[in-house]
Amino acid sequence: MLRHARTLPRSGPPVRVADHLSNADSDTTMAYHDLRAFLERLEANKSLMRVSESVDPLLESTALCLRSLRAEGPALLFDSML
Repeated sequence: MLRHARTLPRSGPPVRVADHLSNADSDTTMAYHDLRAFLERLEANKSLMRVSESVDPLLESTALCLRSLRAEGPALLFDSML
């Protein structure tokens, strides 16, 4: 398990998809063209933390995501799963 996961840095307010919708009244309006655009936006806002170490997809990734969520930390993007 990642040792540094206990203290996730908080850099600014969390980014919520609803905050970035350009037209909340329209059901057909998409905030982002694709997942890549959304991830780029999170990264630009320093609201994305990449985890490069291999983690267990069921136990470790869930625990890390819950910790980040409870700490109002960044979104996590796992580069490698066991």
